[in-house]
Amino acid sequence: MQKPFDPVQSSQECQVQSLKRRELLKVLTSGGVALAAASFFPAKWLKPVIEAGVLPAHAQATPTLRIVDVILNAEVKTLLNPECNIILHGRAFYEDDYGKVGIDPTALLHETEPPGNITDWHEDPPTDPSAGFIKFDVVICVAATKLILILQVGTRQSEPFEIPLGSA
Repeated sequence: MQKPFDPVQSSQECQVQSLKRRELLKVLTSGGVALAAASFFPAKWLKPVIEAGVLPAHAQATPTLRIVDVILNAEVKTLLNPECNIILHGRAFYEDDYGKVGIDPTALLHETEPPGNITDWHEDPPTDPSAGFIKFDVVICVAATKLILILQVGTRQSEPFEIPLGSA
């Protein structure tokens, strides 16, 4: 025997069934979005190729590469050019906050005042990339009054370090 039609009960069944459909649609929709988002990610995570960033103003203005001291010993030798016969044996002490000295291309740039008086140059590679010294020998002319050193590591340069020579 069939039950008589009850509109209240039928309405409740429709609401329950309707809720189930809504829940099913929500689950399918969220699952579809997650699946679509997952398809945009690579199978294996790779390190980004470009590393970029903006330094704060104080970090941009603070030198990270510094020559902190230079020790010189002068020696006068008889050389081919009697005008350029002073040999300076030196050590340039440095600090590098990034620890790249000797790892990145490193050079100790130099000039004298008046310019053009350096005839020979030798430097030993640094041993400690964050703090240490670079040994160097340079032959200068008698007329030189100042030796200027700049430590260059990659694209970074220290501030010029000036050494008055006076009577080297």
